[in-house]
Amino acid sequence: MIGMCDSGSGGLTVLSALLKRKPLCDTVYFGDGKNAPYGALSAAQLHALAERATSTLTVRGADELVFACNSLSAAARAGATGNVRYIEMSLPGIAALATKPQSWRGLYIATPATVAARLLDPVQVVSLDFLPVPGLAEAIEFGTYDTAETIVGEAFASRRGKQYDGLVLGCTHYPLMWTRIEALARESFGNIEVLDPAEAVADEVVKQFVTDGQGRLQFFLSKDLPHFRSRVEELFPRNQYSIEYI
Repeated sequence: MIGMCDSGSGGLTVLSALLKRKPLCDTVYFGDGKNAPYGALSAAQLHALAERATSTLTVRGADELVFACNSLSAAARAGATGNVRYIEMSLPGIAALATKPQSWRGLYIATPATVAARLLDPVQVVSLDFLPVPGLAEAIEFGTYDTAETIVGEAFASRRGKQYDGLVLGCTHYPLMWTRIEALARESFGNIEVLDPAEAVADEVVKQFVTDGQGRLQFFLSKDLPHFRSRVEELFPRNQYSIEYI
């Protein structure tokens, strides 16, 4: 069984991408709202949370893990999962960007923790401009979309006058307001391509992990997140699932 974790509901975008490819994949998901947001935490704090997520998921039957949270990628790569096989967000994203032409220039938006981890430094084929966006994941998680739009608009304004071919969504929460982020990006930078690394991650999960099953979905939350149920209902209307608080 595949285990998937995030600070809240952002990882649902990765789960959605996976189930579009493998609708019968059995998955257990851990949303750690109690410790959210992750984006401003230190590397040591994130490592401890990644270890806790690994334990939470493996105890419930997961034997392969997907860290559906960019902020946890460095912790996963630093050994937080022990001997449990895992896929995190950065390496599939790097592989996807490596297919772009050398002239391609992208704006990578993410939490401060993700940008500070410098996990995309190996990307040398294309040029990336990294932009930390404090508070955006939290605003999306708690459904304060007016605030989220203001945060995005101000972040893009800080890059006014620059030209980009693509915008990379470096946090799994960001696709939850894809339409508005895309509109704001095009207002600021013109006809820009928006990229979601979740697609590349889902492809990698299908390649590496066992994705056959009966379509069982189990969600475990460390805190009752106000918008989690509605997002599950929206993204997985045909699936049977259970939600428990631990």
